[in-house]
Amino acid sequence: MIRFRADPGADQFYALKTFRADGSAAITPIWLAPVGSGWFGYTPARSWKVRRIEHNPQIELAPCQFDGTPLSEWRRGRAGILPAQLRGEATRALRRKYGRKFDVFALTLALGRPRRHGGPAVGLAIRLDGETPEPNPAGRRPSAPEPAPADTPPRPDGPSQGGPGQGGPSPLDVAVFLDEVLLLAAYAVGGARSVDGPVAGVLLAFALPIGAGLVWGRWLPPRARHRLGRTGALAVKLTLFTAAAGLLAATGLSPWAIAFWAGSLPLVIASERRR
Repeated sequence: MIRFRADPGADQFYALKTFRADGSAAITPIWLAPVGSGWFGYTPARSWKVRRIEHNPQIELAPCQFDGTPLSEWRRGRAGILPAQLRGEATRALRRKYGRKFDVFALTLALGRPRRHGGPAVGLAIRLDGETPEPNPAGRRPSAPEPAPADTPPRPDGPSQGGPGQGGPSPLDVAVFLDEVLLLAAYAVGGARSVDGPVAGVLLAFALPIGAGLVWGRWLPPRARHRLGRTGALAVKLTLFTAAAGLLAATGLSPWAIAFWAGSLPLVIASERRR
């Protein structure tokens, strides 16, 4: 039995079936988050699925594996491109569900804008046949939306908390993401320089970032089973960044260690204060 609504956080990937001009189907794995009376996604404007949806809004949807293999029966619905002023609703819903993974995904899309099938990111709006609005977080059930025309996307519940152009990751999100990449790089460089011999250096260059990533993945992601509170998460982050800076300093890279630590400290604190 498909459970699109009963447990919206359980399904990580969805198989989106769109239709070409000749009627044949194309299946694409995608991330989706429930909002009000529909589902929102995020994708490049020049992607093939956007072109197919613009030609034919009829779609089918099913939870799936990473590669797009459906895990349940297909459900029919309609899809459309969100107006620019509602794109922020899509990004907030996806960020609530997928956490930092969505920020990485959004950054990847931004970096891929020059590609032939890239372009600026747009919000996808999907309404499944027979679906009714969910109760909102405040416990008030919104009135059911009026039947929408074929080219009208589903509406979010409540007013938007953002404005036009606020759909992508914020500058702080980008800075925090890049700082976390630098954290792994610092462990890799420090590990490679901390021992004699190329083999041992290569092994540590891989082992230390992997170890830091395992610690991070156990306690810090938004959906981690053992996610720490704000104080505990701040302590773990400061420990990881301090250890990385200390490793750089111990291997003769003191100026880099100081610059890394001085730049990381305010970002770590700012990211935790925003939680």
